[in-house]
Amino acid sequence: MAELQTQSIVRHETIALSLTANATERAGDREDEVDTSVPDIIHKAFRSGESGWMEEPVIQQWANAPLEILNEANQLYHAWRRQPPGPFCPYSDPLWMQTTAVLPEVGLPWHNNNVNSPEEVDPTWPFQFKLYEKRAVVAKGRRVGDADAFGYVTSWDEANHYGIRSLQHELRHQTPDHRPLLVGCRIEQEILQSAAQLFGLEILRISDGDWDAAATQTKRHTTNGQRPVIFAATMANSHGQADNFPAIRRFLSACPGLLHVDASRTFDYITSLPVAARKRCGIPRLVLRHMRVASAGEDDPYTNTTTTTTTTTVYASTIVAAGMNCRRRPPCLVLRPRTLGCAPAPMVEYVRGADDTLAGSRDSLGPLIVYLQELRFGVDGCRQIYDQCRRWRQIITETLVKHRVRVDVPSTSLDLVLSPEKVIPPAVQRRMGLVVVEGFPAKYLLTVQPSVTAGDMKSLVRATCGDNAFPDDLLSFFPSSKHEYPIPKDMVYGLQLTVSQWRAAAPSSGGFPLNQATYSALGPALGHFLSVSIPPKWASHQMHRMLTHQKRRFGVPEAQLDEFVGGFTNGGTMGNRVGLHTALQLYPSAYVYYSSASHYSVKKILRDNDAINGRWDEDHRPRYAEIEADALGRIKPDALVERVRLDRDYCRRPRDGKEHRIILVANIGTTFAGGRDDILAVRRKLRSIGADTSYILADGALDLGFSSEIVQLGPAGRLMGNAGAPVVQAVTLSHHKVFGVMVSGEVICHIPGSTGKPTLAAVAAPGDPRAVLEMWVIRQMYSAEDLARTQQYCLENAGLLRRLLRRLLRDAGMEIRFNAESPITMLEREVPPWLMHEFHLAPEGDWVHFITMPHVSPWAVRRFVESITCLDALFAAVFEYVRPRLEAALGVGDFNLVRVRCRDQRLLSRIVAMGKGVDQGDSECHHSVEEIKRRYIYGSMSFAAINASSQRPLAVFLANTSSSREVWPGPVIMGGDEPLCDMRSLRGIAQDAFGMMSKVVGFVKS
Repeated sequence: MAELQTQSIVRHETIALSLTANATERAGDREDEVDTSVPDIIHKAFRSGESGWMEEPVIQQWANAPLEILNEANQLYHAWRRQPPGPFCPYSDPLWMQTTAVLPEVGLPWHNNNVNSPEEVDPTWPFQFKLYEKRAVVAKGRRVGDADAFGYVTSWDEANHYGIRSLQHELRHQTPDHRPLLVGCRIEQEILQSAAQLFGLEILRISDGDWDAAATQTKRHTTNGQRPVIFAATMANSHGQADNFPAIRRFLSACPGLLHVDASRTFDYITSLPVAARKRCGIPRLVLRHMRVASAGEDDPYTNTTTTTTTTTVYASTIVAAGMNCRRRPPCLVLRPRTLGCAPAPMVEYVRGADDTLAGSRDSLGPLIVYLQELRFGVDGCRQIYDQCRRWRQIITETLVKHRVRVDVPSTSLDLVLSPEKVIPPAVQRRMGLVVVEGFPAKYLLTVQPSVTAGDMKSLVRATCGDNAFPDDLLSFFPSSKHEYPIPKDMVYGLQLTVSQWRAAAPSSGGFPLNQATYSALGPALGHFLSVSIPPKWASHQMHRMLTHQKRRFGVPEAQLDEFVGGFTNGGTMGNRVGLHTALQLYPSAYVYYSSASHYSVKKILRDNDAINGRWDEDHRPRYAEIEADALGRIKPDALVERVRLDRDYCRRPRDGKEHRIILVANIGTTFAGGRDDILAVRRKLRSIGADTSYILADGALDLGFSSEIVQLGPAGRLMGNAGAPVVQAVTLSHHKVFGVMVSGEVICHIPGSTGKPTLAAVAAPGDPRAVLEMWVIRQMYSAEDLARTQQYCLENAGLLRRLLRRLLRDAGMEIRFNAESPITMLEREVPPWLMHEFHLAPEGDWVHFITMPHVSPWAVRRFVESITCLDALFAAVFEYVRPRLEAALGVGDFNLVRVRCRDQRLLSRIVAMGKGVDQGDSECHHSVEEIKRRYIYGSMSFAAINASSQRPLAVFLANTSSSREVWPGPVIMGGDEPLCDMRSLRGIAQDAFGMMSKVVGFVKS
């Protein structure tokens, strides 16, 4: 009965979210009345794609159901199109926004993920635009003198964080014994504060008024310049302010360090200007360079800049690049010299690449848009457009100054900051796109954008000084035309082809916990919103409502809702970052524990933070530990207790006397094995030794999207909540996994005892409005019962897969592993490369997993198992073919032919010993077991002849394989007791056997 009541409440709240859409529209300063006369574009787009909907039970029921949410979405779409940001909006312009119109035309959005850097391309994951992202990196890098720069596209805040982290890592190499100081002046405080929390840096914000005093102040914090500085600067912040770069150059001469520059609003402007125009405007030349921190007595590397009274060359070691922006916090490209940094990022086998980015997963549309802007406009187009904007800004400035309006004209942007004598009415502000400068109600920021018309300028003059005076020569100016800069037709066709290939491949994609079904139904409707500006007020209001709804679902009582703070993130990794640092903000000296099965981002988060990794402590002892997990990905409570004892004893030493606190990262469905940590068992085990957790972060990127009943949110003292669910203090989940929308996520944290309004740690920007919109739709399309049905569908298909695999693998003695509550099934890595590619499978060591996400139908499960079955049939045919020749070559008939399995440790050890013990003229035989597996066995096509009585290998035929269905001979290893004169015959047999395999698999497509 209680369960029915809970479901009723959730259903009621879901309906309530829908019914209040009009009210929230009013909260976003949009129209009050529903306009029934507007075309039903969204609903028609939704129905137009019905033939392509994937076979998923909830989606299929939408075919005949009235969906009120589509009508509400249609009203929002038309309201937002009618009232775009004003012509002088500093953060977007119709010309830049028009580029996004091609996305729905080519079939986007479709599920995608540019996981890791653009240089790390996983061949088993086709759903990405990394080729275009890499081209954007090269183009932007070339503008600042480094076409070989490393970079990637991400959110504005992550781009700045990554740049600062890169300098932190570089200083670990250049000045390993000195703790860096993060310094800023005009850059947003949120960036400085969050970066300091993320990386364990000390922070100093200086005043722009007296740079000599700032240098003196910094020297006090850096032991007279012994500690290096990371100076984070901006070319134009959100208030229209820019840093004084000549002053920064002098500052870095006095206080040595490295420079990070945020040019997210102005990069495309300042790097496309002709040299003469740049000098005339006093705009610095921006150069990306791997700088060195000067030691005492050395010449300052920054003194080699070309300096005049009006301009300077800015040598930045990291740069955030953007400018042709479609919204306030646009996708940005972060650049660093390829040589910057002291050590390569660790490799992550699961995603086939180095874990060098901050976020890990990244939505692919941001990188694609950055590239399309570069392709469409390029340096020449930007130069033409910005030259016109610059001339218009000069005319506006002169007109306003003539009417005694105070105007600030920043040199490094196209901004104007106006201080008129009278307050401009809010309605006029919105219509014109003016932004009130924070703290100054009668001070307004505007940008002269490409689409500004003469009429817009005339309205601006009238609004600020009440005068109709307007220069006649302005009437001859026209805004930049969107038709002058088309996207090449071959690019459009190429994108259409790519998306159609994605659609064809998606139903068989079984290697990653990502739902590809959602966009098959909602993509055509949601695509219309890619080219409209979503009002920040609407997004903020809806995000708050959805997070409050989530808090209730996770069991937070009404009276405690304000103690739990939530936010949208750019993915699960950021959710873990925010959750961990919020916990550390409460308990700064706590120890963090996580399991060896935890997401790879957890270790990265802790490794990045100088405070928690103990870099500057006397004993250099990290305050985190990785605890062993069992074969199913669950943390071992006994191993955790053993480590806690050690750390607690260390804290109790007389010279320390510190309190030992525990922050636990608990897995609710691990990425590879799907294991859930037994939180209750862990806490009971800890209590048995007089310890307990102070904070638990539940990483439920996948499982918590399906259900909120697995854990409950509550204070640290409680053990269990409703229905015996363990109590945790923070949860994080990913939107792109269960819900299948853009790469994003959410986090909710308990922050008790705050004197003011509690805030999450390490957050510099609100959630992406597009993520809010898509989740607003999803939350009303899927009730709690719908999510339960979807999860059951996934588990039923997982059960089908396990039954079929057991039947197939039983005779071979192969093992499968799984957690009953998870859609993830692990099987031994006996899958050749072409099947890994075809089904987009992800390996880890000796295992590969198949995940029955909502888009994976019973047909796809059977097709995968049939592909494995065909492989066994192929080996049976090859063995029958080569056996007579092998009997003749070996001189014996009592042997068995078997596939060499990656988990047959006994056979693999013998193969290595055979290769070392006998010189057969091939050094490739002389390797370790792990190397043999990596080179030959993971390809799944090697086999051996085994003596039936002694079980010793007589001959081993190692194979090379490729994703293009090729199989060719590797080394042939023969036992030491066999005559070597038959090696030529054995190699001939290998050539024929693998040739037959290659011919069959090359023509028989699974």
